[in-house]
Order: sequence, then structure tokens, then C-alpha cells
Amino acid sequence: MELCNADAIGEQHISHLLQNTNIIEIVLSILGSNDSFDDLLSFLKLESGWILTNIAYGDHASLEILFDQSNVNMNLTFNQIIGSILNQQPRNLALVDQLMFLMGNLTGGSPQLRKAIRMNFDLIRVIENIIQTEKEMPKQFA
Repeated sequence: MELCNADAIGEQHISHLLQNTNIIEIVLSILGSNDSFDDLLSFLKLESGWILTNIAYGDHASLEILFDQSNVNMNLTFNQIIGSILNQQPRNLALVDQLMFLMGNLTGGSPQLRKAIRMNFDLIRVIENIIQTEKEMPKQFA
């Protein structure tokens, strides 16, 4: 019972954080920064993807803001930044791998988010493109 209670308390904290801060905007600004394959920036982007992935593991209602048509700036920003990273050449495969986990977490428990992901991202094409263009199968996708 304590684990369930701790999980519920954790979810409340995450929901509160998402509703009362601009953490998503901050993380998206890092992900959307110009990529020069600088080691520090690549690390920060990977960590930002990991933050979103972990947030997406929780309460999906808090994350529907990413695709809420009434919040045009957030919706456009998320779609543009994530779409750009997934289709970028050359690819940061570690970051793409992390964002695929993000997509899995987003779609796992929410029919609304599942539909939004399918409408906004062609993940199968991204995976096919990686398989076709990479000389060696990346370890992340193996």
C-alpha cells in the first residue's frame, strides 16, 4: 500500500509542477536549441528528452497540453521541435532513441495522446529511414 500511496503523491507533485511552472517550455527550449553536435548541448538535449520521457510515464491528463489545440504555441512548439529532431540529418541517434521512448510513454495509456501522436508524427517512416540510411544498425534500435 505504501508504494501506491507514494506513487499517488508523486503524481500529485508532477501534476502540480506541470500546471504551475513552465518546465515543459524550458525543456522544449533546450531541445529546440541549434544543434552543433557540441558535447554539452547534445548531453543537455538527451537529458531533456529523458525528462519528458519520465514525465510522460505518469498522468497523461497533464500532458495533453502538448497537443491541446487551444494552446497553439505549446502544440506548435512540441510538434515542430520533436518532428525536427526525428527527421534531422545527420541524426543524433541517442536522442532519437530517447524520443521514441517518449512517444511510447505518451501513447501507452491514453487513447487521446495515441491519436495525437499518430496524427502529428510518422514514427514508422522515421524508423524505416534510420534502417535504410544508417550503415550499421544503431545499438539503441537493436
